Amino acid sequence: MKKLFLITLSILSFTLLINPHGQAYEQNFGFDTINTCTSYEYIDTHLNCGEKSYLQHFAIPYCNKYLRKNEIFSDRAQVILANIRSCLQMELLARANSDLNCENIEEIGVESHYGCYLESGFCDLPEVDNLKVMWIARLEVFNVKVMSVFSKVVAECRIRE
Repeated sequence: MKKLFLITLSILSFTLLINPHGQAYEQNFGFDTINTCTSYEYIDTHLNCGEKSYLQHFAIPYCNKYLRKNEIFSDRAQVILANIRSCLQMELLARANSDLNCENIEEIGVESHYGCYLESGFCDLPEVDNLKVMWIARLEVFNVKVMSVFSKVVAECRIRE
């Protein structure tokens, strides 16, 4: 099954881009990573990590929450959030052909937020949109891994001011 998954990803791949870490990856692998969360669902189906996995417990629900709430954000924020959403999905897709598995997907997924948020313009969000982003993710305040990365993002944004 994993070989079929890798072959399918290879067929869907096209156009090289550089991710926030300076590594090449294929642009969206044939998925609409701007307007949907389908790449997360695709990876989840093929890794089959279970209902308490990073994808089912965090990535898919939050991706869909931000999509559903898209209209509450300014036009500028909608573009930035779409870029973040795309970057986060492409980061996992890029690793799916090599070392992504149920044991490391949470670490890779959470850590990718730092580069994706900064490179996509999170620091340039209007304050009102920034507050909306935080409000939507408020339940993650007790998730140490998520809060650690988000604290680093906020600290970097302050340095950039």
